[in-house]
Amino acid sequence: MIFNLSSSQNTLLILVFIFNSYTFCFQVRSKTHADKFVPNDLYSHTDGLRVLKKTNIETIRGAQCYLPPEQRIHRWIQDKWEEASKKFGFQEYSMPVLTHTSVFEKSNTRMNDEYFKEMYTFRDKKGRNLSLRGDITPQFMNMLKSLRSNGSTLPLNVLKWYTIADCWRYERPSYCRRRNHLQWNVDVIGIDSLDVELDILSLLIYFFKSVGFTERDVKISINHRDFTLELLNHLGIKHYSEEWFYKFSKILDKYKKSPKNELNAMLSELNISPSQCKDLHRVIESCKTMKDLEKFVKSESLIQLRNLIKGLGDRGYANWIDIDLTIVRGNEYYTGIVFECFDTENILPRSLAGGGRYDNYFDDSDPVLRYSAGFGMGNIALTNLLKHKNLLPEPTSLVDVLVFLENVNVSSSSNKSGEVERENTHNIVEHNSANVVEPVSDINSESVGDNSSEKKRILEQKKCLYNLMEILRNNDLSVYHYYRTRKVKRALRFAEKWTVPFLLMPITLDGKPMVMLKNLHLRTHEYFDVDDSSLYERVLTRIMKLNVK
Repeated sequence: MIFNLSSSQNTLLILVFIFNSYTFCFQVRSKTHADKFVPNDLYSHTDGLRVLKKTNIETIRGAQCYLPPEQRIHRWIQDKWEEASKKFGFQEYSMPVLTHTSVFEKSNTRMNDEYFKEMYTFRDKKGRNLSLRGDITPQFMNMLKSLRSNGSTLPLNVLKWYTIADCWRYERPSYCRRRNHLQWNVDVIGIDSLDVELDILSLLIYFFKSVGFTERDVKISINHRDFTLELLNHLGIKHYSEEWFYKFSKILDKYKKSPKNELNAMLSELNISPSQCKDLHRVIESCKTMKDLEKFVKSESLIQLRNLIKGLGDRGYANWIDIDLTIVRGNEYYTGIVFECFDTENILPRSLAGGGRYDNYFDDSDPVLRYSAGFGMGNIALTNLLKHKNLLPEPTSLVDVLVFLENVNVSSSSNKSGEVERENTHNIVEHNSANVVEPVSDINSESVGDNSSEKKRILEQKKCLYNLMEILRNNDLSVYHYYRTRKVKRALRFAEKWTVPFLLMPITLDGKPMVMLKNLHLRTHEYFDVDDSSLYERVLTRIMKLNVK
């Protein structure tokens, strides 16, 4: 097809065609890789909120923003973190997400300022350099240091603390990686003993088991920072600079993620010969047990690792652990045993959690702050793995009882107080020639007129239900007061949509004020006399007996 157009018009046509083609490809790619592709669009970083991307509400790219169904999942994860921490005797603390940038000096890599480059940093109105927290440990240690410097006495000489806090890093959003994530941090301060590592690793395994993982799903890879030095010594590399060692450690960190030819190319840039590269691969891939490790490691660190693995074996956790010489941890403050947790099927492109010992964080002699160890775990990778393994909790109703206060009239010759009836879920009672349902006016309605007895009856029913709501809530039941509409059918549809098990509502049976308890799961209903002195106890007992809780 030939168009008789000017050159500028042809150019415009071509641009429009390219744009439409790109948009089509973008949409196809988004649908094909919905879980792994993170476009720069409104709310598109979460599954549930992706439907809202055409709205005017905007969120920062890479941030977390969840609707109630998703938020319930992340709240469940947080509850599991909290439960595990408390089961092991850890105490919760909190810190502001905004702090002085200097707090993170220990986390920064002096070679290239890699950590600082990923921080959200700005100056406030007084010119102070502030940052959003990118890592919890530096801020936690500085908090303790500040308390000690001011002469404050910490609760105990031994600290077992945990927190669940927001972290921010300016990095490219991708699968399992966001600019904002929620992190669970666990730390033990003040003990120079292998019992600390045993404790926090046992806590980690306890958590994994509590959410449904087994040793077939997750492995904890363990190493010692000293083994990297032993590895270099084994290769005959004894003289190197701090910058060179940092680059070598980064290559080890990429070992599982990169093909061998790329690793060898990076190693050759550090003047490591092909024969040394071959020897390095052989040692890393063969050292998977303590017996293998003892062939080339002679330092005292080997004893620490041996005792740690034995201690975990005594606790029944041997199958959760493996040895991996490529585990070095990115932060320079780590000093001893280090570990990272990975899924066994390589579903995730990154670790689930990581940590280790970081003694002498401040290079001082403070007996409390001299020894420290801990780990951190984020919610993004964890959620993706739970989803892949079908271990996320099933959606359940957060409401036990829905209360609808609009009254109805029922004429019946057979129903008695407390009698259970089978019914269609979409009806209030069985509709036939003997049963007629009629709406009854609200107490504030003009149709009630001056009928004081009618007003009194309606008021008694409402007061009864208000009291019932309070009693049910005091007994740890969730009660939803539905007042959006006066139409009972809409209330029923609402209850069924959210799988609410029970409906309570006022009803007039043969002119007598009653309260109806409707079991939406069993499709039954019961009537309770408002004048019955045991009404509250009977309704509560009935709900507690039938409720899933």
